Formats: sequence, C-alpha cells, structure tokens
Amino acid sequence: MYASLKLLFTILLLSVITPLQAQQAFSISGTVKHAKDGWLPAATIFLDGTERKTYSNENGAFKLDQISPGTYQLTVHFIGYKTLTKNVIIEDKSIVLDLLLEHSEETLKEVVITSTVSKNKYLSMFLKSFLGETENGKSCQVLNPGILKFSEQLLSVTAKSNDFLEIINQNLGYKIRYSIRDFKLNRYTSIASYTGECIFESLKGSENEELQWEENRRKAYEGSLMHFIRSLYSNTTNDNGFSYYYILDYNKSKQRLGPPLQTEDFVSHEKKELATIKLSAPLYVRYAPDGVSPTEQTASIIAPFLPTATIDSKGSVVDYRSFLIRKYWGTKRLGDQLPYEYTPGKAK
Repeated sequence: MYASLKLLFTILLLSVITPLQAQQAFSISGTVKHAKDGWLPAATIFLDGTERKTYSNENGAFKLDQISPGTYQLTVHFIGYKTLTKNVIIEDKSIVLDLLLEHSEETLKEVVITSTVSKNKYLSMFLKSFLGETENGKSCQVLNPGILKFSEQLLSVTAKSNDFLEIINQNLGYKIRYSIRDFKLNRYTSIASYTGECIFESLKGSENEELQWEENRRKAYEGSLMHFIRSLYSNTTNDNGFSYYYILDYNKSKQRLGPPLQTEDFVSHEKKELATIKLSAPLYVRYAPDGVSPTEQTASIIAPFLPTATIDSKGSVVDYRSFLIRKYWGTKRLGDQLPYEYTPGKAK
C-alpha cells in the first residue's frame, strides 16, 4: 500500500514539474542569408561563451533549442563574410531572427607581415596577451596558429583570421573555437586588446583527468568576474566572500573608498529572470572567502561605460561594453575563461 501511494505521489509530482520545466525552455531560430547571394548553408551559429552551437541548413535556416531565460550574444560565422553578433534577451517566449550577412573586406592600408622572424615574434606576443600568463593560460595550445595574419599600421600590429582559432585548454579540459573580431597590439608598450566570440567543447578524459579538470575549473571560477556577476544576481555576494565599495576619486592617483555597499544599492530585479546594474561610480571589489584575508592582488575595479547593464543568473552581461574591467579581473584572459554552463561542483 505504501509503495503504491509513493508511486502515485511520484507520478503526480512529475506531472506538475514537467510542464513547469517546459515553460522555462525556449528557442532561438531564424535564417541566415546575404542580400545578393541568397540563403547561406553551413554557417556556424552559436551563443558566445557557451557550448551551444548549430549550423544553417540548405535553406539558411537554423534553430537552437532548450534555451533558458537570460541574456545571450548570438554569433554567426561564415568564411568570406563579416561575423555578425546580436544581443538577444530571452524572457518569456522564443525568438525568431532573420540575419543578413555582409561580405568581408580586406584593409588595404595595412602592410601584411611575411617575414618568418617577425611573424614568430608577433605570434609569441599574441599568445601571451590572448591566452594569459596564468597556469591555465600557459597550458593552452593553439592547434592552427598558421591561420593568423599579422599586419602593421603605424605603431600597431593587428591580427586577423578568416576562420576559427582552435585551442586546447589542457588545465581546464576544454576545446575552444575562437572567432577574432579585433586584436591590436602596441609594438612599443606591448599592451594588447582583443574582442571576439568563442564556443566551448568539454574534452573527454580518464576519471583522474575529469576530477583534476573539475578541481581546476573550481579554482578558476572562485573569485572570478562570472562568480561575482552570478552572486550579484542572486544577492549572495557576502556569503560568497565579495565586498565592494564606490571609488570616491577614481581619476586621482591615490583613490579613496566609500563605505561598504549592499547589492540592493545598485542592483534591481525589474524584469523576470534578469537584473539591472546601475553604478553611480566605479566599483572596487575585493574577494576573500571564509578564512582568507583580502589582498590588493585579488582586488578588481568595475568602471561603468554604459548607463546600465543587464545581467542574468548565468553571469552573462547583455553588452560587453557595459564595463571597463581593471586590476585582477583585467589580467584574466581566455585561458581562465569558463563556459556559462559551468556549475561549481558538478562532476560528470
């Protein structure tokens, strides 16, 4: 009798949970084409910083299923055409998009570098700036560096590629495909900046490798910008070891900090599944979990670039231009990046 009642309760519970779960899953679909060329088959469509990708069919149509509410950057990559990116917000319904690509154009003002010595020199500088100098960054291996084209223009060196860079992150257990939108390096200061979009793919390994990857991912996540944004969204920053203050004199060499802030001082949940950050001054963020004293080495600065920023539970920000990131988080590169699907402590 007890077993029958238990089974009946389980069935009833599943009948309630399943529709609720289904209501939270949406799709992004549409078509990819060029004004003159027509539909573009085999274009790569993906959500930047995730493990979600698909390809357009012979009619240029595509569909990404099982998308939870939140903010995403949809990217379309097709050789010979300019990479297209579009900010997409999923709230309570699926989205259909008609995406129009443009032909890529070569810049004639730049001088393409052909010298092997110069190419190797700039490749080394590129990898250092792009992957980072942490243990995770140094563990990364670029499988196809030959597709990079370096060019000189005045004091700058730029790097471009028509196809994805393929990277293996040995420490974190990911294969990453990266589409470079812009890379610029100052030849004299060695200061570099880059933007682009990437797709993650989890590697398969032995049980020991899987355990080590999970440990390395946890270390990369704790205290990261993704960790902080997720904590702001869920209002758990204090529990997760973060403290933050407005910088009173940001433009002065010796900066003074205001009193400690609370999440509700600048974060509001005006929309379902989304939160809005509105900073009145640059934010100074310290990370010190239980039993650890805060240090300046792990402090970061978030300076607002746009009036507001929209975030979601994954730690994603609608527009990458929303903030200027400095200090500790500003030193992090692709080698320390995790996909938005990452959940701490989730073993395979």
